[in-house]
Amino acid sequence: MVDEVVSGSPSEAAHESEPSPLFSLPDEAAVSDSPKKPWNTERRQSRRRHGLFVFACLYTFLFIGAFYGWGPMQLMLEENGTFSSKCDGYDFDENDSSDDICPAQSSALVNVHFYANMMQMASPLFGLLLDRYGPVFTAYLMAIIGWIGLTLLILATSYSDVMLYPAFQLMGLSTFLGAMLMIHTGMVFAEGNRMRQRVIITLNAMFDAGSITWLGLWAIDKGTSGSFTLSNLLTMYLVCSVLIFGTGLYLWTVVEPEQAITNVEDDEEGEEEEKSTKSDADEVVPDTKAENDASIQEESKSEMLPSDEAKPVASHAGSVSKSIAPQDTYILVRDRTFRQQIVSLPFGAFVVFWTIAVTYNQYILTTTRDFLAFLGDDETGNKYLTIFTLLMPASLVAVPFTDETLEKIGFHGGFQAINGMGLAFSLIRLLSDNLNVQVIGFVLFSFWRSFLFGVSFSFFPTLLSPSVVGKATGIVYALTGATAFLNVPITDYAIEEKGGDFFIPNLIYTCLIGVCVLAAWYLGKVNRREKHILETRRRSSVVAASQSSLNFSFVQ
Repeated sequence: MVDEVVSGSPSEAAHESEPSPLFSLPDEAAVSDSPKKPWNTERRQSRRRHGLFVFACLYTFLFIGAFYGWGPMQLMLEENGTFSSKCDGYDFDENDSSDDICPAQSSALVNVHFYANMMQMASPLFGLLLDRYGPVFTAYLMAIIGWIGLTLLILATSYSDVMLYPAFQLMGLSTFLGAMLMIHTGMVFAEGNRMRQRVIITLNAMFDAGSITWLGLWAIDKGTSGSFTLSNLLTMYLVCSVLIFGTGLYLWTVVEPEQAITNVEDDEEGEEEEKSTKSDADEVVPDTKAENDASIQEESKSEMLPSDEAKPVASHAGSVSKSIAPQDTYILVRDRTFRQQIVSLPFGAFVVFWTIAVTYNQYILTTTRDFLAFLGDDETGNKYLTIFTLLMPASLVAVPFTDETLEKIGFHGGFQAINGMGLAFSLIRLLSDNLNVQVIGFVLFSFWRSFLFGVSFSFFPTLLSPSVVGKATGIVYALTGATAFLNVPITDYAIEEKGGDFFIPNLIYTCLIGVCVLAAWYLGKVNRREKHILETRRRSSVVAASQSSLNFSFVQ
């Protein structure tokens, strides 16, 4: 049984209207009918797969993940005078050392990013597109939408502030498409190949680290003492995106999944072994009439033997098949229909785990500035907020730890490691008022984010069928987009009612980690059960193939 098709092709029901090969990875059946590829072709495909991984890291870090580094972008827009017209008539304090930024202008800029984040609610539609048309089509859509968004941003900085809204909404769409595409980038590598989970884990870490990209643009602007206007700087950024995305799109177009190529080689090796078996049998079978007659007489005698003498052979074959055949009536989640997969308990447990964890992540990213201010960070010149921001790329350091965790103790250990780190930094936020101790929590938070997205997206392709992965990813992203609104009332309560004391919201999320522990325990149980069933099927296939070969040789 083929456990997984890495092409990201549409379901069988829609197979007849499958789009052009340009927009989907090669179908496994089509590849299996093609002539055998020479070894140098496989080497070329291996280089393309690894090249795709490299450029996926580049466009994820520089463009896809940059969307969440809003702070530096807001600073550049303020310095550019964006929405400055909202400050007309505002009475600035002459003794205020800050730049002429009024509350209405700041609020307008924050709302631009808020409305862009709301586009995450469209993730289910993107999931349908990904499953229907494949990852290649999705990659083209991601790049084109991103280019249009950047172009509108350049025009907005020079002509119309209102164009910022569609600009960042399109850039948000490109970001969400790229986030869903990270799983399929890993699926270019064969299931069972550690490179697959390493790619997914690394891309998620690059997604986190990309939040400092716009900080780099702001540093360039400051370093050149304003030699470039914001429009000029963004134009160079657009040119860079065309080069990197363009190369990535080329690699998406020409790359072939490793699993499909491996299947072709395995099938043809099996055909060669079968031909070899036939030729060996032909050499052993006598070609004289007398010997053939003697063989026929022996077969006739064997048919006349009492049935009791034939029973041992039959019973032995039955015992082998019974010992190998799976007795478990459990149906793998990936073998179920789309609706059954989405409403299954394993997927439901993952949704619970994911929703709590990601909503908590959004809460921390949103409230850390006010949380640290309550602890006295304003008196330090926001030094600890700067440390928190600069430590975000530390998730890259966690990549090898995530990989080794999954290799040594599996997904159950990976999910529980997420819970352990989450509990640790939550207790620090909950119990310590020391800013230096909070730095330890910053490091744990960066590692927690790396494990959260790396383990979760590595687990997805092992639980669901490839034709469902895209739609399911869209569903979980849309759910977290909806639950993010729950952070608004608890944040308002902490700031307005408690004067910036986040003890109650922090306590709520710390207690919710207990729910995540139960969900992770159940997911680990399901993962072990499904791995056992798949291993039993594999052994059954091996035994069946061996018996068929023996029977064929005996008949010859």
